[in-house]
Amino acid sequence: MRFPKSKLYESIFTPIIIGLVVGFIAAIMGIGGAFILVPAMIYIIKMPTKLVPGTSLFVTIFVSVIVTFLHSFNYGSIDDNNCVAIAWANFGERGDPIEYDNKEGYEKIEAGEIVDRTWEEKQKNPGDAEAVEGMGSISAHKGEHLMPTDYGIMAYRKHIKKSIKALEKGTDPEQPKKNGDLIKTYGQDTVLRVPKRNIDDRKFIKSIGSIVMNLQFEKEKMPIKERDNFIISQLTDMEKKGAF
Repeated sequence: MRFPKSKLYESIFTPIIIGLVVGFIAAIMGIGGAFILVPAMIYIIKMPTKLVPGTSLFVTIFVSVIVTFLHSFNYGSIDDNNCVAIAWANFGERGDPIEYDNKEGYEKIEAGEIVDRTWEEKQKNPGDAEAVEGMGSISAHKGEHLMPTDYGIMAYRKHIKKSIKALEKGTDPEQPKKNGDLIKTYGQDTVLRVPKRNIDDRKFIKSIGSIVMNLQFEKEKMPIKERDNFIISQLTDMEKKGAF
């Protein structure tokens, strides 16, 4: 075999024999074979030292992939369906209620719902888990139906794409800056009583979402407390008059 870039000319049988020996020793000893493979590449095959680490890692990729699949399918020792969420809570007068200091309480604090529920219960009262799992194994953006209230998601994705392109050019991503004030958010926890209308529901809901979000964006520069009071008063007035 000839490798012009590394100026290496070696018989094909040499790496094959070394591979078999290394594989056999690693298998019976239950260890990685790099501690044998690396010296063999340097002293037997006479590879330039600068090429040895990359070559060793390149070989490891294939070994790791094959072993992962073998363990997953043959022994089921790799769990590719479940994950573990590690979280914490602060119980007390200024934290979570002390009666939540149990398994179901942790689930309510972390996910907003009890995990061990029947399929019918989850369909009737879906929570965060159902929203995430309902997307499928991989979320495809083309299958989404974003509403005006999802402005934060769209802005975040746009920011991430911009940061990735900037990083490719050597510019570090922008970091959040503390200005001593609370960060304004656009999460909604308000339920509006909207009278039924004989029009398309999707278009009607979208128009209401646009009105609510524009109301928040227009008062972006107002102080937090004044902004909150103004938005609440406007939504209350909107609901009373039915002006949607």
